[in-house]
Amino acid sequence: RGLGDVYKRQDYIKAILLPEEKAREIILQNISGATDSDITRLVIKYENNRFIYSGKVNHDGNEHIIKLDGVTGEVVE
Repeated sequence: RGLGDVYKRQDYIKAILLPEEKAREIILQNISGATDSDITRLVIKYENNRFIYSGKVNHDGNEHIIKLDGVTGEVVE
């Protein structure tokens, strides 16, 4: 019996994700004066059929949440 008989082949959609460094750069471009050390959290999740970077930035006493499309880098929230 061949492996093809035992295991079913699965097809996956391959996406080229935005590197974390680029996501950080885009987030900082959207908050005037913020630096990399102001980013307190950056995670990537799969929600609503796409990858989303969610970043939390604490700058000048304010907390900012920015969400980016994980492939294009477009700010989505």
